[in-house]
Amino acid sequence: MCSHADDGLTLDYDLSFGGGVWLNGGRLWHITWTQGTDSTFVFYDADGRPLSICAGRSYIAMVSSVTGQELTVLDSAGQNALN
Repeated sequence: MCSHADDGLTLDYDLSFGGGVWLNGGRLWHITWTQGTDSTFVFYDADGRPLSICAGRSYIAMVSSVTGQELTVLDSAGQNALN
């Protein structure tokens, strides 16, 4: 769920669960996530197995379901890596 805040610009997202992609070491994985304890997240791979994502050189993009807010990831050849 996403709604506009009073200023009409700021979005208020429901962060209790969702999906996205994890980029690390030149690879891309489709993941899901749920809200964990103490304002953290718990991440799962495409098969629903828990992921351990260590601090470091990872990028997690939480993909929005809001129309007009799409994520594009291009590989080194300029091709869409999300397909």
